[in-house]
Amino acid sequence: MTAHAGVHSAALTRYLRLATLGLLGEQRQAAQDELEEHLLTRADHLHAFGLPYDQALSQALRDMGSPLLVSAGMLRVHTMPKPCQRPRGPGPQRHAAAPGAGHHRVPPRAA
Repeated sequence: MTAHAGVHSAALTRYLRLATLGLLGEQRQAAQDELEEHLLTRADHLHAFGLPYDQALSQALRDMGSPLLVSAGMLRVHTMPKPCQRPRGPGPQRHAAAPGAGHHRVPPRAA
């Protein structure tokens, strides 16, 4: 956790809410937690290089980009259908025809 992990500004809260629009429940909370960690880590780095912390957090939010674009990316990642898993093993089994099946003998015609 970062040194300022407990810091919640209105701008950070708003950003996290907008950046996770469309996600629900645990997915939304997990995405918000991950984004918050990235943003606060970035703000800590900027603060370590001399920016006052409130400015560092504002810069970190700008660096992350538009929360609505982040939201679109989150939706693609978290709601994308999972690829279908094909069963392993041999392909579809074909039933062998019974001997003589499909072969009809036509009796010879009488002359």
